[in-house]
Amino acid sequence: MDGTLFPAEAMESFKIDRLVRHATTFPGGLYNTSHVFMMNAGKYEGLPADVRQVVDELSGEFAARLFGKAWDKADRRGLAYLQANGVVFTKADPAMVKAVSDRTAAWVEAWARAAEAKGMKDPKKALADLRADIARLR
Repeated sequence: MDGTLFPAEAMESFKIDRLVRHATTFPGGLYNTSHVFMMNAGKYEGLPADVRQVVDELSGEFAARLFGKAWDKADRRGLAYLQANGVVFTKADPAMVKAVSDRTAAWVEAWARAAEAKGMKDPKKALADLRADIARLR
């Protein structure tokens, strides 16, 4: 394997640790995912008020924090697993971070245009806010 883009938490379960000898960590990561709980609005409105309250309390920011903590824990376990298996870690230096940013800038622009075309207000600000939150939480 010459290279892959994988989160630390998945290395063990996908058995990639057997193939990887070197890993580069990237400040803030190279990608992020979003997960969504969705429910038919009519079904939601049809729930008793006390059940809707439970759904509301256990979703949104509460669920995001709960799941985020679990993924962070899984990532720490994955990193420890890789270290225990002799993987050599290198932190991406500023030149590499800039090179990646330069190479992906066109994708970010295309995404922003597509998001705006679908009605998102100020997608670049939303992305900047996300990146700021990631930097603040790391």
